[in-house]
Amino acid sequence: MSSELAVQDTNVVSLHSPMDMPIEAFKSGLDQREGNRQALLQWVAKNLKEAVDYGIIKNKKSLWKPGAEKITGMLGIKREYPGFEKYQDAAVDGKSLDNIIIKCVLLNSQGVNVSEGLGGRTLRQDGGDLNKCIKMAAKSSFIDATLNLVGLSEIFTLDLEDMFPEELNKKDESPSNPPEKKAESKPKKKVEKPK
Repeated sequence: MSSELAVQDTNVVSLHSPMDMPIEAFKSGLDQREGNRQALLQWVAKNLKEAVDYGIIKNKKSLWKPGAEKITGMLGIKREYPGFEKYQDAAVDGKSLDNIIIKCVLLNSQGVNVSEGLGGRTLRQDGGDLNKCIKMAAKSSFIDATLNLVGLSEIFTLDLEDMFPEELNKKDESPSNPPEKKAESKPKKKVEKPK
């Protein structure tokens, strides 16, 4: 999203930057945004929980999907994945896919794009499971867009649990681990030959 506003007057189009604002209005806007950002950072520190909303991997905080959902939910932000249906269509058509790249767009309550993020995966990373690959790429793009939204990359990094899965098993070195997802074991059905 550009911080410049296009103004059209008859046949002339001019661009106005925030740097062209009157100094008092500019200072006032900066002060307001800094105050709002500090309030958000305090809220994040108070409400996001280690091992639930983020983890610590390689001595860095890694924002997880539950944390991104809390942040965007508190700010009244919704998300969309433009172009997502292309992957659905490709899967239905039986097309071979090796890589998935998904864009997430965060929208305010007026439907204005306030942030974007990208996430990518290879099917090889997910053992050829297309559904898992799409979900993981979407998750990464959502977390990326959330970090971009309010400049949280000074506090959090993106998806280290996906980049360093071996670190998750080193409980003595890592103070937090992502919540374990235990697959329910289903009783195996006997397949009988028809008589």
